[in-house]
Parts: sequence; structure tokens; C-alpha cells
Amino acid sequence: MMQGRHLVPRRDWLLWQHVNAALPFDIHYSDCGHVHASLEEPPGAAMARATISVRYAIDDNWIVRKGHPIAGPNGQDMTMQYRGHAQALMTEAQFNSLAGCWADAQITNYAAGPGGAGGRTEWAAIGMNRHLSLVADRLP
Repeated sequence: MMQGRHLVPRRDWLLWQHVNAALPFDIHYSDCGHVHASLEEPPGAAMARATISVRYAIDDNWIVRKGHPIAGPNGQDMTMQYRGHAQALMTEAQFNSLAGCWADAQITNYAAGPGGAGGRTEWAAIGMNRHLSLVADRLP
């Protein structure tokens, strides 16, 4: 996946909607989220080539904003990339469309600066909170 904005279908959600509509009885929806159980920071050597990317749930899709590595000839500062992701997410049509979604408030704070813009752990929490808030809002 190249740098920039990408839409990735939420296939589990789309499948559940299709099956649930076709059955004469209700079925429950569940997923396992999108965050690895270990949120420990990887060692510096692993992060040197890692890209600074975020995931944001919207109806039927994930918005994935893939950034650049933080080291090397094209390396870019991690804080500036996360702030740029936050600012870009704020321009999305479905941004801040869920009442009381902590993730959207946090993204707004990170976009405004001037402090930090979070790290891997904080953005994993943002992604999961937005996802869970969206699912809870959309379930019948």
C-alpha cells in the first residue's frame, strides 16, 4: 500500500448486513477489532522502516492513512505525520458524526497542536474507540 489515503472495505460488517437482512430472525454482530493484543512499542530498529499510519472506521469502510518511515532518506518526523493524519481525518465527511465519540475529540486535539500528536498506542486506542462507537451506533 502506497502512502496516502486508502479505503478498505469492512468486509465482516458488509457480510453481516447482507446475511442479517436475508434471515427471518436476528443474528448478533461481533468482530475481534483491529488492534493486536500487544501494544508494546517495537524496538527502534523495527520502527526505523515502519510507516506512520492510522485507521479510522466509517460506514462500510476503513479509511487508512499510510504515512512515511521516520528514518532514512525520505524519513519524516512522527509527530508531524500523526498531526497531518489528524488534520486530514477532520476533513472527512463522516468525521465527528457520532455523539460522544472520544476518538474524534482526541483527533481534534491532536490536529490543533501545539503539543504532541500521540504515538502508536494512542492511535491504536483512537482507532478502536472510533470503530466500537460506530458499530454500537449502527447496530439495530
